[in-house]
Amino acid sequence: ISTYSINLNKGVNIVGFDFSPSLNISPLYASSLLEQYPDIVLVGNYQGYGWKDLVKQSSVLPYVGQDFYFEQNKGYLIYTSKDLTLTLDGWQNMDAKYQQLEDGWNLVGGSIYSKSSSTSALISNLKENEIDIQRVGIWANDLGSFIFNTQGDVQGIDIKIGENQG
Repeated sequence: ISTYSINLNKGVNIVGFDFSPSLNISPLYASSLLEQYPDIVLVGNYQGYGWKDLVKQSSVLPYVGQDFYFEQNKGYLIYTSKDLTLTLDGWQNMDAKYQQLEDGWNLVGGSIYSKSSSTSALISNLKENEIDIQRVGIWANDLGSFIFNTQGDVQGIDIKIGENQG
């Protein structure tokens, strides 16, 4: 088990973990992250065509929503009320491979995806691994929106992928 730091900006963050976050050797759940970091307002897990799980701070209960645990190489929405740095324990599977994607949007992250360094390289790497994708979007904090690269007919620019960026 190692300790990792993840920098978050105030507002929307799309984050990919390059490790499996843990708490006392067990998987780290979104509700536990909210307990440790009260400036996190909401954590979301997107799957297919919608938000599968959302966990939100609550003044009445410890949290509201459907709790879930974090996994290596998946991406998550983390909304914060201020800039902060997460310090998390976890373990890294060095043999991690690209996972098959579901129909619809998939939030992914971690070095397996960011080692491609750009969206066009990632699209090529995924296709070489027989994973057919049509578009890659990267969250741009400074713009407050996604920027896209589509294979073939490039829309926008070939975007650099940052470390732990979802």
